[in-house]
Amino acid sequence: DADFDLSCWKHKAFFNERAGAIEMHLVSLCDQFVKVGNDKFHFKCCETIHTENSNKYTVDGFNELAQQAGFQSVKIWTDPEELFSVHLLKVMKTR
Repeated sequence: DADFDLSCWKHKAFFNERAGAIEMHLVSLCDQFVKVGNDKFHFKCCETIHTENSNKYTVDGFNELAQQAGFQSVKIWTDPEELFSVHLLKVMKTR
């Protein structure tokens, strides 16, 4: 029950180095009101809605995070430039 006019928005993504994440935003291209259900929201031109974060980790950083969550790295595959990785993890044995 929303009346967003999609032609009045553009997608913007950028890397937030401090957060280590790609941020996705919708940017209002004009002053506008949007109704969602019974609520009405005002957006100024260039105002954004922060819609998503895509967190980025180094291989070591991801392995550390996985270990803290109780997983052990079994195998890691990366692209030639090591920009992307896929990790095979297994649950660590509990004592």
